[in-house]
Amino acid sequence: MTAAAILAAAFTACMPYADAYEAMEKEGKARIMAGLNGKGNITEVWANPKGAWTAFVTTPEGTSCPLDWGKEGVASYPKPKPGRPA
Repeated sequence: MTAAAILAAAFTACMPYADAYEAMEKEGKARIMAGLNGKGNITEVWANPKGAWTAFVTTPEGTSCPLDWGKEGVASYPKPKPGRPA
């Protein structure tokens, strides 16, 4: 399956994590964020140097489902420091 076909399927259905990972790498995207929620799901954001991004949520069983994507405008911020923001 080509990266384009995997990405097209990603936005209509969930897939095994390995397929999502492979598609992101073929699109030149790298994982820039991952977070674990209270249900054991992992949310990941992948982006390329041009700013295109994709967000997935992955279940503990290894099923990845698309959340959203964009062609540009990804930005990263420094890790928050403990305490109240200034």
